[in-house]
Amino acid sequence: MKKIILTAVITGLLSANAYAGQLQLDVGTDYNGDGDSLTDAPINQFGFTGTLSTSFYEIDAQGNLTGVVTDTNKRTSMDALGFNVLNQTTLSGAAADYLTSVAGIQPYQYTDVPTQSQIDALNPLGAFNDTENFNNVSAGGWGLTFEYEITGTLDFVNETTNYNQGSFEAYVYDTATVSAAVAGGATLEDAINANKDQVLRLDVTSSFNNAGGLFVFGDINFDFNDDGIDNDASALAQDFLIDIDTGLTYYDLWSAGTGTELTFRLDTNVDPVIPQNSELVATADGTKVYRQATLDGSVVFNVPEPSSIALIGLSLLGFGAVSRKKKA
Repeated sequence: MKKIILTAVITGLLSANAYAGQLQLDVGTDYNGDGDSLTDAPINQFGFTGTLSTSFYEIDAQGNLTGVVTDTNKRTSMDALGFNVLNQTTLSGAAADYLTSVAGIQPYQYTDVPTQSQIDALNPLGAFNDTENFNNVSAGGWGLTFEYEITGTLDFVNETTNYNQGSFEAYVYDTATVSAAVAGGATLEDAINANKDQVLRLDVTSSFNNAGGLFVFGDINFDFNDDGIDNDASALAQDFLIDIDTGLTYYDLWSAGTGTELTFRLDTNVDPVIPQNSELVATADGTKVYRQATLDGSVVFNVPEPSSIALIGLSLLGFGAVSRKKKA
């Protein structure tokens, strides 16, 4: 089983020093009747388990890996890249499987929402008693799901992957709305996809490898549709992540021009970086091969020292106040 850890690091304009920051989430609805839509106590990471990651590798005319690799859990991207759920035979002629468990061998398949693409925990575990009914379907609450697609090149000499493109995206959905859609005949996956609201995007720019694993760096970005205009992040997205020490949202910091940086840590100690024929399935057009594994991990948020953010000045604090006033 591969593990992936993502660390979001906001670095202030005047500081390169960051520490493990604490967050409060504004989920947009008062689910528990306490008079606000805020999670009650600080968190510092999102946890997830059991998502399927499918890695696609381009090959040359002789069938050798060219080094170009794309990792994704998006169904549309998997289709575009040549995933064939009906083909379950690897290049070595064996039956494909991504994980042998107590339930037996499970073949390569699409990533299910939310069972394999769900944020499962708001950590630290046990640090708070109320999360505005997080992942509570029966009481009416909210959930958080994610998609990602990252691209890079294999380093055959050092047996690592250098990622430099792609993104990780997080979405909030209302469980009551989704349940009503399911009651009306929609599948759970379709109901979530039709009613989710994007709240975060993390863009990959570079990576490096050391003994602890693979670290992929990038930027927090609220220009979700890449049109260069700050008009596509919803009110929920703009208020969702709040830095407790400063009271500013991540959207406030991003809009004001503070530097933002994201790091991924990918632990590939179990699955080899360079895939074997016994793991690879060919796409129908013969231009790529792919394999599948499961990912567990967490999104950990770090921010600049509070004193460094304060040095940015009252103009940033004023910007945040004006931004929230406009949204109100």
